[in-house]
Amino acid sequence: MSLTIHRMHTRLRTAAAVAPQRLEAWQDELRRQDGERIAARWSGPDEWLMIRRLPVHLRWREDPVDADIGRAWGEALEQAIARALQRDDGNCVRYPDRRAALADLFYRAALGDSTRHWAWQRMDLIPRAALRSEEVLRHAAAELARTPQLVWPVLMRLLAGEDGTASFTAALRALSHASWQGLLLACPRSAGYAQALPQVQRAPVGSTPSEVATAWDAPAQALLQWAAARGWFVQKHRDVIAVLLAALQRPAQELGEGQVLAQLRAARDALGARMPITPPAPEAPVHSAAAAASATSTATALVSSSSAPQATAPLAPAPPGSTPTALPELPQPEDWLPTRNAGALFWLARIPVDDVLRELQDDALPLYLRELAFALDVLPEDPMLQAFCGGTAPRGDAQPATTAMAQRQAAAWEQWLAVAAPDLPPPRLQTVCRREGRLRMEPGWIELHLPLSAVATPVRRLGLDLDPGWLAWLGCVVRIIYETA
Repeated sequence: MSLTIHRMHTRLRTAAAVAPQRLEAWQDELRRQDGERIAARWSGPDEWLMIRRLPVHLRWREDPVDADIGRAWGEALEQAIARALQRDDGNCVRYPDRRAALADLFYRAALGDSTRHWAWQRMDLIPRAALRSEEVLRHAAAELARTPQLVWPVLMRLLAGEDGTASFTAALRALSHASWQGLLLACPRSAGYAQALPQVQRAPVGSTPSEVATAWDAPAQALLQWAAARGWFVQKHRDVIAVLLAALQRPAQELGEGQVLAQLRAARDALGARMPITPPAPEAPVHSAAAAASATSTATALVSSSSAPQATAPLAPAPPGSTPTALPELPQPEDWLPTRNAGALFWLARIPVDDVLRELQDDALPLYLRELAFALDVLPEDPMLQAFCGGTAPRGDAQPATTAMAQRQAAAWEQWLAVAAPDLPPPRLQTVCRREGRLRMEPGWIELHLPLSAVATPVRRLGLDLDPGWLAWLGCVVRIIYETA
């Protein structure tokens, strides 16, 4: 984290003229203040806090030493930040992380809200603040496609925010097909489906085996229920929704070509089955943010709810030049899950993925990960099991060969530890894995937080607890973070 002052305008008023070298000394003391310490008080490691304008007033006598002036200015700066955060006037914008900012950008720009353009420019999400909403969306989509690890978390935040904000509906209407295609091709979880779309479009409706089409998981069922209430609007965006629906059900990178085709056909067929017989009468577009919030107050939360949704009219962006009323904020994932097997996540980045994929069947990777977690003594009820599998533990029975393969890998790691870390008490693999921590999971993003006191010298010496980051084969970012408090 750091403190950056984009533009600083200083005005000094003195009773008598001040020597230029003294003025420069005062400015030097202002620059020497500990920006990281100030920033740490107001924001977390990944958090963004932006303040558009921050008046700071300070009075001092000319006789104190320059260092005293610097310290006084730092204190005045912190007090000014506190005052700015107390006001709710749009002068401060706060995001817990960059993916939250991107999701908020797509949501607001799609509804014509330009009030946060200045903040998005400061984050380098757009080149300048004076852009039309369609330009903002185009730039943001290109920026997001260049960071594939963020695509799925951002799209899932738009889906999760549909309840009460219509964020997904707005993004569907406002983003061009080319932008959607770029995003879906950039994300490993959906890329295979997006690539297969032209081939599937040529297949007749209903050509998918029924056993593939009917086994929808809860998040996919929620999206289907949402689609059922929106008829012709969904058919207009059917290809984009079909790719998202298929990727919700099964990540494309886990499947072979034939399975990708079958799953995508199932998604298109399921959406086609929900097409109304006659098109609805045209409805007036909803322009104001207040009307948007009202219209979506009974919408279904796509990633968690399975109740039947109420029909809601698709939202239109605000007309050019209009000033939307305050939009509701997108929900943020805040649930923390305690785990007693935190160290198991250390091994995820050490899986010899290429060798494993050569031996496994196309769709056996999730089951292999689950069996490997069990081989690391992860308990079935511990949320680490979900985290180790990329966020969702698979159902069903693994083949004996898959289980044996996972157990061999765990045994190989135990033997390696005996040589590389003989000071660890045996069984060494269990010693590494059994430690307290807390998890926060969202689609495409997993964070494990550990207390700083949990740092173990043998583990750190081997680099086991290094942050894995983006694991493309898993389609997920995995973070390991030690906390000071």
